[in-house]
Amino acid sequence: MKAAVYYGVGDIRVEEIPVPEIDESELLVRVKACAVCGTDNRIYRHGHFKIPAGAKRILGHETCGEIAKAGAKVRRFAAGDRVAIAPNIGCGSCHMCIQGFNQLCPTYEAFGISLDGGFAQYLRIPAWATGNVVQIPDQVSYRQAVLSEPLSCVYNAYEAYKTVPGDTVLIIGAGPIGALHALLNKK
Repeated sequence: MKAAVYYGVGDIRVEEIPVPEIDESELLVRVKACAVCGTDNRIYRHGHFKIPAGAKRILGHETCGEIAKAGAKVRRFAAGDRVAIAPNIGCGSCHMCIQGFNQLCPTYEAFGISLDGGFAQYLRIPAWATGNVVQIPDQVSYRQAVLSEPLSCVYNAYEAYKTVPGDTVLIIGAGPIGALHALLNKK
């Protein structure tokens, strides 16, 4: 498969690598869309503390696709299911995870950061991360579904600040996050 492999600051190479193997409790997702996030740009320009020097990583955490293969012990998904992947995987037992804030887990793992991500033709979902996979409805395109992760970030801010459509808000930046803020706050 083709993959965009991060080798270090300013060094991403498109390479041919083997399709990941999965075990009986894992999933293999055929990536249909993966958006470029500001985090991907920051990693490319400055690195990331969860990617040690000398390590290679496939970036990309705003990912959706279809299940290409489900391990024999996987019950919730089958080949052909259309899915999106929530990137941050909390430990499940710390104070933040118990409250439902796995994105604030001090030992979180994340696709495209500490695990290989979606800038490849296939993405392996380890057994302990299958809870981060959600089905997407047939009427939602992959181009729409890939925005579910950034939209969830925007919606989280929307709820935290308790804005409602028609409120006066200041949005700095006209990228995808800024555009999604504008859409949510539109009359």
